[in-house]
Amino acid sequence: MKLRNSLNFRGYPERREIEYYDGENKTLEVNDFELVWSLLEILKEGTLDEKHQDIQIWKTKININNEEFDNLVSILKDNNLLINYPNDIEEFEYEFTKRQNDFLSNYDKTLGSMELSNKINKIKAVIIGAGTIGSTLAITLAKLGVGELILIDNDSVQLRNIKPQLLFDLNDVNKKKIKVIEKRIKNSEPYTKITTIDKKVLGINDISSLNLEGYQYIFGCFDDATESLHNDIIKFSQSNGIKYIQTGYFNDNTLVSNLCSQNGHNSLKESYRDYYTPYYIGENRGTIIQSLAASLLISRLIIEDVFDFDQNTKKLDNIDFDFLDIKINTSREETNNKLIEVAQKIMPLDEKKLNRKINYIREYVENNETVNEQIEMEITSIYQVFNLLQSVYNLEEISLEKPYLKFMDFLYSVDSDLEEGIENLYLSYKDIISNIMVEYDNRSLHIFHALGLLNEIEDYTKKQQLQDVIYKAIYSNIDEIINLLLKYKLHFIEHTDLNEYLVEVIGINNSILSAFNLSVQKQYKFLLDQTMETLFKESDKGDYLHYYNRGHFSDYYEAKEIIIESLQGVSESLLPPDFLEHIERMLENNYVIFENDSTKSDINQNVYFPSIKENIIVLKFENDWESFFTVFHELGHSYFNLSYKESFFDDSSQIINEIVAYYFEITCIKAILTNNQLSGEFKDELAEQYIARIHKVVLNTFGIHLLESEIFDYIKDNRTFNIKDFLDIRKKFDKHNIFENVKFKNQEHSYLNVFLNSNFIFEPFSNILEPISYFIAVFLFENGSNEKYSTILQIKQRLNNGETSLEQFLSSFTNMTNEELLEVSAKYLNSLISYLKEINIRK
Repeated sequence: MKLRNSLNFRGYPERREIEYYDGENKTLEVNDFELVWSLLEILKEGTLDEKHQDIQIWKTKININNEEFDNLVSILKDNNLLINYPNDIEEFEYEFTKRQNDFLSNYDKTLGSMELSNKINKIKAVIIGAGTIGSTLAITLAKLGVGELILIDNDSVQLRNIKPQLLFDLNDVNKKKIKVIEKRIKNSEPYTKITTIDKKVLGINDISSLNLEGYQYIFGCFDDATESLHNDIIKFSQSNGIKYIQTGYFNDNTLVSNLCSQNGHNSLKESYRDYYTPYYIGENRGTIIQSLAASLLISRLIIEDVFDFDQNTKKLDNIDFDFLDIKINTSREETNNKLIEVAQKIMPLDEKKLNRKINYIREYVENNETVNEQIEMEITSIYQVFNLLQSVYNLEEISLEKPYLKFMDFLYSVDSDLEEGIENLYLSYKDIISNIMVEYDNRSLHIFHALGLLNEIEDYTKKQQLQDVIYKAIYSNIDEIINLLLKYKLHFIEHTDLNEYLVEVIGINNSILSAFNLSVQKQYKFLLDQTMETLFKESDKGDYLHYYNRGHFSDYYEAKEIIIESLQGVSESLLPPDFLEHIERMLENNYVIFENDSTKSDINQNVYFPSIKENIIVLKFENDWESFFTVFHELGHSYFNLSYKESFFDDSSQIINEIVAYYFEITCIKAILTNNQLSGEFKDELAEQYIARIHKVVLNTFGIHLLESEIFDYIKDNRTFNIKDFLDIRKKFDKHNIFENVKFKNQEHSYLNVFLNSNFIFEPFSNILEPISYFIAVFLFENGSNEKYSTILQIKQRLNNGETSLEQFLSSFTNMTNEELLEVSAKYLNSLISYLKEINIRK
């Protein structure tokens, strides 16, 4: 085995990282940089066998045993840093083809470099014309590794051909072009067979008389053919399974068209219709630019064909090259959407290539007892890409439904924690929710659209009417939904250790959960009174139908503009330089994708891909303040995600990620409120709306957590659950001591709304995440040092060091016990609400 020097390794001892390029930028994190790098230095000059003696000396020098060495070599193998060329390849062929094999191994490592080279070597092509494009194309295809070429031309080299045509020099004047090219190829490309035919192609018989069995391409590089001749070649090619690729240049554009495709055939008709005239005066304008451009574009076409070798139609139909600007028109509609751009860095979006990648991963996992970190990261990243794509697109419409099902089938087969039956429960739930419609005011509204409308209607009677029909719409589906909930909860109870789940999934243990429950319940009534003073008028206090209106933005463009402008005026002492830079980059470069599909409740996705250090955020933006604050929260995730190393999937935990996102959110809100360039009216509205945000995140969500806990205990004890059981539990819950002296009105018709939240059903105890994370985020913000944004820097350092268990993380900021910290957090939260209320009083 030999080190793949072509990956261009770059070592950074201070970071203990080795970066390389394997079709994409990769990072290998190592514990002992000098150990690994010194081995790479040895292997760069030969194979493991050839360097056996040097390796033995090295092992003795650094005191490493055989087992440790084998483990190190395994790491290099697992990350595809070593390559094993076939034993039967001759040294001449190895050296002759090495660079190309290295390049191709990066292009699609799921096939392997030698297999790609062999496929290219099986290609057979005809080139009609040996002029500016044809002569350069011939040597290009030969150097690309094409196995057989037929070159047809009857011209001789003229003085005017020397400068624009790559292969000819002054000694070749008056020689037949095809003979000069044949000699050049034989002298430089011994693995390409070339046949030359001294003829001018005038009719289809000049092509059909050739034995073209097994040929894949005819490249038309001649400029005086009639439309009729082109059509004849098209028909001949199609009947023989050959692609007819026409090349040429018009004015300053170099053109490459697959005339066997529908688009190519149409472009041929249009070009003759629009440009042909028997009245023409001119001369050949071709230069070295056109010859190289055409060869480049055709090389790309062939590489793509190699990956889809048995397809009859091609994605690449028409290409033109305008000096240094390459434009590509494909049969699949392309988009500048950042989601697509980032997704393509993780996995191919072509169905066949993606299926091949999935097969490669499946075979690797099935044939290896342990799976290396790189493959694990690829599997996780592909899963996340599919989730992102599903939140924006219909997978069937973008030809990715079949690969998705294939990938999920693979996951079910290897991941004992991911059971197909449980996944199907979630899919059934989504299907039910997506079909709940509400009939109101002579309109048929989706359930989420109706809930949004409830917030906007001002007439109290109409609010009551709409609330009633919403309740009935949910109730008509409630038996099915509760049945799914029961099945999932029973499965969870039977197969999951609760404390282990809390630690591994949520990031907290039972001790912290109990301490938080006690702390919040002590403070709940006081905090509830604080927020309800803002949420309700005194006369309407506790009336669900008068729950605070969420405000309004005209659209997300306005929200984006306000976010950026609001933070631009903030003092540099409050925010580090990269803080605003990150927000601007995410928003202005479309890394945040705003959706407004009223039929979906779970659009929101925030995914970080550590292998490429990119975040993509998909948000449901409902033109209200809650959506506005959610943007800050998700930007917080993306900002602090960048502090993790490539071990993000192993190191990160939900609780820490939520804490730092809320810290970012609070930092932005407080920074905006100190911006003297903003109007007092805007700050007043922001303060008022953020109190509503705190009520929802902390108090409302904590209430849902308590309700879920009671339902969980009921199912655990009784092994059954129905709508009557739920309503009984819900009515008793209204009398919980945390609601002492609080009277709610019109709330019974909102009881079932909780079933529209998929987390309530399928993510046990996840509702504790938001309130506990917010508590701790407020503590970090208020308890932090007054020095210039030092807490932000501390958080980033903790994440970079992998200190991401809750205990590790908090130990950097305080020595308090959990109980003490949560008690202080409650006081800080009360202070924050009071601060916001003081700003709002001015209103």
